[in-house]
Amino acid sequence: MKTAILTLTCGRPEMTVETWRHNFANHGAGEVRVFWFDNGSTPDELAVMMEEAAKWRFAFTQFETQNKGIAYALNWMMKAAFATGAHAVATMANDIKEPDGWLDFRIRAAKDIYHTGVVAVAVDQSTRYPPKHVNGWMIEEGTVIGNWLITRDVYDAIGGFCMDYGTYGPVDIDYCERMKAAGWRYYYLHDLYADHIGQKEANPAQYQAEKNASLNKSWEVYKRNLKLYRQGKNVYQHD
Repeated sequence: MKTAILTLTCGRPEMTVETWRHNFANHGAGEVRVFWFDNGSTPDELAVMMEEAAKWRFAFTQFETQNKGIAYALNWMMKAAFATGAHAVATMANDIKEPDGWLDFRIRAAKDIYHTGVVAVAVDQSTRYPPKHVNGWMIEEGTVIGNWLITRDVYDAIGGFCMDYGTYGPVDIDYCERMKAAGWRYYYLHDLYADHIGQKEANPAQYQAEKNASLNKSWEVYKRNLKLYRQGKNVYQHD
């Protein structure tokens, strides 16, 4: 399964470099193409990241002068990756360190489990569902967050991420609801955990407050969209 990594950044260059070095070294999936979208980092921040990026020879890059939002960035990269022959894409935030073999595990599960749309690894042990055995894998099916493997098949079926939420919003939960409406599977791999180092940075209270404020603002939009999805409407969305 030809897979591309989609890495999204916005500031925090030292954390980005730490995450890249860890995740690119331990993904276990052989040669992959990397797409990088920066959502408005300063020139100084970009300089630090570009020095590191040169070591990994990214396939495509896109730099924006202002934050255009998570959905916009991921849709841009997915469209580019699938247009150049990828069968799946793996999203990679700049503050989540993955377990060893993280990409290889996701790819193999997607191949083995029929109608897989998204494969994820939980960022902690708090968001868990009852495990079940499916075709040789232990998985936990339910709404998933964090870094994802997204198959080309589900992208063709329901499109990209919803653009209604601004710079930050429940784009992952929204996508899960659309997959559910279209009959696709999405799940965590059992007993694998990623480390969300962004929540441990110097000012986590401010980070969480800004994140919560944006989520609260977009939640009413999500509730409106959810009603449509459950009626089978607007499930496929163009990017």
